[in-house]
Amino acid sequence: MSGVNRTHRFANLGYWVRTPQSSKGVGAAAARLAARFAFEELGLNRLEFIIPAGNRASIRIAEKLGVRFEGILRKRLVLRGKPSDALSYSLLAEEFKTQHLHI
Repeated sequence: MSGVNRTHRFANLGYWVRTPQSSKGVGAAAARLAARFAFEELGLNRLEFIIPAGNRASIRIAEKLGVRFEGILRKRLVLRGKPSDALSYSLLAEEFKTQHLHI
């Protein structure tokens, strides 16, 4: 979790999973735990997921969490020195609670 904004009660949630561990549910499990901590311990209202366009693995993890797609952020990220588009997703505290994502 990064960019925690306590005033407006949101943060960014990012994740990286090493290739040998991909497709094993590690990323989704870690993201669920981080979301639980963010909502239950930190009292945040919102988590934001800013994912490089085309990063299917990260998109799948976000979708497993039940996040909502909000739009395309043009040239939001710089990857390998080049401006790149990103996809914006979010998860709200009440969505997390109703989806029974607790571990």
